[in-house]
Parts: sequence; C-alpha cells; structure tokens
Amino acid sequence: MLNIPETRYARSPEGCVAYQVFGQGPLDLVFIPSWVSNLDVMWEEPALAHFLRRLALFSRVICFDKRGGGVSDTVSLDALPTLEQWSDDVRTVMQAAESRQAALLGLGAGGQMAMLFAASHPDLASALILVNSSARRLRAVDYPWGLPAERLPERLERIEALWGTGGNLDYIAPGAAGDARFRSWYARFERLSMGPRAAHAIVAAGWESDLRSVLPAIRVPTLIMHRTGDRYFRVEQGRYLAERIKGSTYVELAGEDHLFYMGETDAMLAEFVPQADRIYEKLTHSLRG
Repeated sequence: MLNIPETRYARSPEGCVAYQVFGQGPLDLVFIPSWVSNLDVMWEEPALAHFLRRLALFSRVICFDKRGGGVSDTVSLDALPTLEQWSDDVRTVMQAAESRQAALLGLGAGGQMAMLFAASHPDLASALILVNSSARRLRAVDYPWGLPAERLPERLERIEALWGTGGNLDYIAPGAAGDARFRSWYARFERLSMGPRAAHAIVAAGWESDLRSVLPAIRVPTLIMHRTGDRYFRVEQGRYLAERIKGSTYVELAGEDHLFYMGETDAMLAEFVPQADRIYEKLTHSLRG
C-alpha cells in the first residue's frame, strides 16, 4: 500500500505551487487535474486514491495544485494569470521534482494546460494523455458542440450557487450523485479547492479559452479518451481533438461521469499501460541512439 506522499512547495517568481511525487516507475507522469483539486484532501476519497495508486504502478507521478487552487498560492481574481502563465506551473513542479521529461495527463479542464504545454515545450513533454477534455468549450459556427455563449452566465451562476454543496455532481458525475458519502466528501473537496467567487472567475476564464490553433503544433505521442455520455464536455469535443492532433490514438469509453475517477475506471486505466510502454520504449531507443 502506497503511503500518502508529502506535500511540498515549488517556488517561482509567480508564486508557490504545491506538489507531491510518488511511484517508482521508469516514466515520469505529470498529473494535471481540473480546477477542483486539493493535494491533502484527494487521498481521502477511495476511488481517487485507487486511481492515483494505479498510475504509480508504472510511473513516477507528479501531482500539483494549480496556483489559485488547493494548497498552492492564491491568485488575483481581478487579474487572473493567462493560460500560458498557468501552464508554467507544470515546468515549475517538474524542475522541483528534478524531472527532465514527462508524459502529461490532462483531465477535464486540465487538458487545456496539458495541450498548451506539450505544444510549447516538446523537449519537456514525452507524451500527452487527455481524458474528457476539449480544445474549446463555447459554441462557434465551425464548432457546434460547445455551450452557446448566451447560456454561459447562467451556467457560471449555477456553479457558484452550488459550490461546496455537492450539487454540481448532478451534472459532472450523475452516476455518483446519489451516494451520500461521496457527495459530502466532494462538497468538502470543492470548498477546500477554492471559494465560490474564485470558482466563478477561474471557471469563466477557462470557458473563454480556445486552443484549436494549438492542436497542429502537438507532435508528441498522444492518447485521447472520452466518455460517450459526458454532458460537461461532449464526446464530439474529444473526437475533434483526435481529428486534429496528428497521429493521436482515440478511445471512446462507456459512461456519463465527467469525473475521471468515478464510474468504470478499469477500462480507462488499461489504456494507460500500453501507452506508457510505448513511450518508455521510444525514450530508451532515443537514449541508445
């Protein structure tokens, strides 16, 4: 059984980023969660802890709380970092963990940070794994799967009003929403990730992001997985990524839970191991060459 790892701080001019390192595998893996994160609380949920421990069987996992969330430094809600500035948190924790190159696992909204970092720093990213993610979240003439812009204020108000109550599970994890124990834990997880006003501001900034132009610049081995019934990021958004990231592998999974660690996770985890093996073989070959 893996002990709960120590939380440390990586320091940069932009602020302190809390991180953990665990696992002994040959591959470094940077775990980039959505905005709801807290390193010290995530281990309390058995399903999430199980997922993390499975990752540690084949990799050295580097987890972190983005600045503005969890136990990392706060950010100004009146002048939020850009996505590029937030993405630099990845490099900050990699340097602190003495990782020269790592695979990036972007989950939900964390996928945008992972995509941008992989495109901008191909020397630091050995691979990219995206789960229930999206390049863009608002609808456009050439992107009909996003949320209509006129509905965004209502969506943000609902997220803020339900923040810290467990009510957001009805949308992002309907399969687990009726579990009273999990609902209570998740409500606490939200509260200890950030406050309602911060959630409104940070989630709103994410909804304005558009990384479609970045996708052709991603040249690392990429695995994309998406649940077919995800209502938060529709499956068409995952298919869009697969069509525009050259050479990517795309896997659709059954289920409707946007939260990656809820629902049927064994099929998802089973896809990671072959990908990790391919990445490790490629890195070993490049080192020999």
